[in-house]
Amino acid sequence: MKNSLSTIAFLFLYLSVKAQTLQVKDLSSSVGSWEGKLTYMDYSSGKPYTMLANIKIELTADNKGFVIGYEYPREPQANSKDTTYIIDNYFGKDKIVEFKKDTNGGFKMITEINGNDGNDNKRAVLRHTYLLKSNTFSIIKEVKFEGTNKWIKRNEYYQNKQSSKVFKPIEVYHSDNLIVAQVAENAFVHTSYLKTNDFGNVPCNGMIVRDNNESIVFDTPTNDKSADELIKFVMEKLYCKINAIIPTHFHDDCLGGLAAFHKLKISSFGNFSTIELAKANNTIAPQTGFNDSLKLNLGNTYVVVKYFGQGHTKDNVVGYFPKDSILFGGCLIKELQASKGYLGDANVGEWSNTVEKVKQQYPKVKIVIPGHGEIGGKDLLDYTIQLFKSN
Repeated sequence: MKNSLSTIAFLFLYLSVKAQTLQVKDLSSSVGSWEGKLTYMDYSSGKPYTMLANIKIELTADNKGFVIGYEYPREPQANSKDTTYIIDNYFGKDKIVEFKKDTNGGFKMITEINGNDGNDNKRAVLRHTYLLKSNTFSIIKEVKFEGTNKWIKRNEYYQNKQSSKVFKPIEVYHSDNLIVAQVAENAFVHTSYLKTNDFGNVPCNGMIVRDNNESIVFDTPTNDKSADELIKFVMEKLYCKINAIIPTHFHDDCLGGLAAFHKLKISSFGNFSTIELAKANNTIAPQTGFNDSLKLNLGNTYVVVKYFGQGHTKDNVVGYFPKDSILFGGCLIKELQASKGYLGDANVGEWSNTVEKVKQQYPKVKIVIPGHGEIGGKDLLDYTIQLFKSN
């Protein structure tokens, strides 16, 4: 069964380009968690058998291949992990004989290899047909025994991309200056540190969202060194171009590393008020301004940046990524049990009203990222509203 299961990995390694131009960066969208079932024909009884099957795909440490883990909830003894590298027009030893891509990003791929099959180990050609449509795929294994022209169906896989509802956050990068954790299929929290007089060494959050090898970053790390690390991570680990950096207000925990982005000619966007306040403080400012809202394309989707009113500062905005129903609240939103924090530039009287507007605007939000501390859900909005209702 392990040989059959290994073929699943090949599906994920061909999402966006033809075999002759295949590169690891073109296949980064295959990284993630999948779940579904396998139905195969039992050789002894001749009857079909169905079992649960989950797959997790990660990049190798050298970023030149993929580590594919197979999990079978009801048959854990069959669990395994393989490492697969791309070599020319082959997935392992299987040759690609047909590849067709549709306009929506799906594809049909057929591979063949000479081998053996059946209880009597007869010589045969083994064929695998992969069909990918949106977030689902099927794989059919067929065999044609030597001396015959008939293809016999042996098994079929059907899988779904796991939704963000079952996604388990995982740390994907850690250094002395920067931590990155994946919190949804296409969203990451980056955390860097700011030395302050009143609150010590404060961890500061930002967000990365991606789609189709493009990304947008909300808030820079707190300094250029940490920002350089983040940029390198996004480009070399996620294989994503950075379309834009968006500081959500004018404090250093949002734009302290902006120069590192500008050095690489990465476009920056900010509320006109953020630009004005940054310049007044003699700090680097975003290049392009907007008034109340901004919509930026990202791959095949988009992000929205919107100003709802004053709170932590007079210029604070939030970012929303509809694909994963995730809100980056920045310092406008507090983690559970947090204190009111720094209020030197705050409008405490309007803070709750502003967050109420955010809550009403995004009723379907699933994940909320605060400027500092642990992520959560809508409960972070409710907590922040209550925290500032009494001054």
